[in-house]
Amino acid sequence: MPARTDDLPEGFIEAPDVIPFTPELEAALRNTASSRQHETWSERLRQGYGKNRNVRLPAKVRKGPQGERNPGLMEVIGDNDVAEIHLTSAAIQANMQTNAAAFEGWALALKRWAGAERVGLFWPAVEPVKGKLPPHYERFLYRARRFADLFPDWFWLDGDTTGSVALGSDGYRVLNVAGDRTHLTDNLVCERGEWSNEHQMECFLRQDRKFADHFGFRGDYRTDQQFPVGLFRTPLPDGNGRIFPGGKGAIDLVCVDGDRFWLFELKAGKNIPVGTISELIFYASVMRDAALGHFQFAPSRAAGNHVTGDDVSQAKEIVAVMLGDNLHPLLSDAALLKMLNDAVQIRWNAEQRVSVEFRAATIEGGLVIRDVAA
Repeated sequence: MPARTDDLPEGFIEAPDVIPFTPELEAALRNTASSRQHETWSERLRQGYGKNRNVRLPAKVRKGPQGERNPGLMEVIGDNDVAEIHLTSAAIQANMQTNAAAFEGWALALKRWAGAERVGLFWPAVEPVKGKLPPHYERFLYRARRFADLFPDWFWLDGDTTGSVALGSDGYRVLNVAGDRTHLTDNLVCERGEWSNEHQMECFLRQDRKFADHFGFRGDYRTDQQFPVGLFRTPLPDGNGRIFPGGKGAIDLVCVDGDRFWLFELKAGKNIPVGTISELIFYASVMRDAALGHFQFAPSRAAGNHVTGDDVSQAKEIVAVMLGDNLHPLLSDAALLKMLNDAVQIRWNAEQRVSVEFRAATIEGGLVIRDVAA
């Protein structure tokens, strides 16, 4: 029997009609719920880390220069201990060190600090253009697959990566190489410390004996800057054959000592994005694929280059290092680094002729290098 009006609690207003549950209303309700979940995961991240209350996920809603509210590029939803990272089409085609695009860093952080038992990655598919996937999307698919291969026990992909040329086995996949650098020899001298950008940091460290001694470079080691990682589908790299974006994409600093290949992702000053680890994993993945013969190098070997693709092809060890004046607080953690290296040992290094190791360190005042112990 319907309740009488005078039997209802004081202040209750009975709606005369049922509000229609339209698609617009459903979307609004879902958005409200996901906002709460995003903030919950952000708070779990803060509480888990504990040492810095400024630690947080990228904002779900961003304020523009005029105070306008713009949708964010990434959100984390999910109840209990299962987190879902949802990326927009803009995020998956952004620079990988951009906060919202750095899904590898956030996945590791959610697992390490926020108590996530499982983490999923969700994204909208991007359609081919004239039979080719956009280069930024190609790079994203490659990153997603390589990261999922490292952590199959707790990280999963909601989307499909099989359309990626970089992950396939047919046709050419060629890395570009640096041109003649002999004219740059006199321009590669920088002072210690107080670097305003990574270029100054690179050109000093590659000639610094204390830097070499700290990492234990062996024998007649050789160093170089800006080692290219552009991938192409043609024997000789050209714009029409591009797979990954930007023929100018490059590793900051590399070293070869015997059959060991070192790569360094450098960060100067207060530039400490979570994406530092995304870049490092990507570069290590590409160099590993090259060392295993999945990728080839363009045949040119120009003068003025001290490290070449031949050094990568002959490598038996790859050491990938995050190094900066500072590192993001979520990444300056021995346990997180151990998570990564344990996965590498099981998934990448077992029964392969090439081994990979990840390291992290900071430089205090441009003088003292301190390792993040793994």
